[in-house]
Amino acid sequence: MPSIIGHERQREYLNKVFARGRMSHAYIFSGPEHVGKLIIAKKLAKSFFCAHLRAGEKIFEDVCETCISCIQIEKDQHKNVFFLDTEHTITSKKEIRKDIPIDDIRELKHQFSLSSGDGARRMVIINEAEKLSDYAVNALLKLLEEPPEKSLFILITAHEELLLSTIFSRAPRIQFGLVAEEKLVSYARAEGLNESRARDAARLACKRPG
Repeated sequence: MPSIIGHERQREYLNKVFARGRMSHAYIFSGPEHVGKLIIAKKLAKSFFCAHLRAGEKIFEDVCETCISCIQIEKDQHKNVFFLDTEHTITSKKEIRKDIPIDDIRELKHQFSLSSGDGARRMVIINEAEKLSDYAVNALLKLLEEPPEKSLFILITAHEELLLSTIFSRAPRIQFGLVAEEKLVSYARAEGLNESRARDAARLACKRPG
């Protein structure tokens, strides 16, 4: 499974609110591409369904990665975790998607309405959130204003300047940055590369673990 490299401050914050059961209903993960935002979002999703983890007992990063729920979430196949971007859809029939259309947000609302009484948690990860169509953004805003019970929305973007200001008023932003090269070197060495190759790999990565 992909590892989280760096972002200690952001991880510490998420671990604290997870352990205390005080997470917001939505967050914006903002920062450069390929630094690990999606990996952290998926790890967070796993923490709510992992068979060997309970909120308040451990940190969200302690998911087992081997139970059915963890494996399904990693493969974008869990029934209670909805993943959207220009390549992943819930219902849209478009073969080529330049944006995330309102059809997906409508279907998302429909899925929430069908499950409103079962008490299960639902999580939505929207990657490339800046590519939500205008209509989709407006529909999503209504969801964020009155979020379904036990829901969590993670909006991931590398271009926060393209998001509407009204999105930021409804979801706290967690800012991610580039990762120090030495952290990448250490990770590469731990994966079995010798010192020279580890440093070459880290240099070519340009401080982006992905």
